[in-house]
Amino acid sequence: MNEITHPPVREALSHLETMYSDEELRLATERRELVLVDAEDALDQARYEGEQKGEKKATTRAS
Repeated sequence: MNEITHPPVREALSHLETMYSDEELRLATERRELVLVDAEDALDQARYEGEQKGEKKATTRAS
């Protein structure tokens, strides 16, 4: 990583190093990431259930 010279990338890496050296901040970041993944999973499940209901209604009306 020492070869990276682009200032914005160096700055981002510095922030990451700081974040991961602070255990409390690292754990909070990991929890936030898990919450975001859970929220995305919930949205996917809701979409799937909505599609299933829509298909069921379409099949019922077609009969």
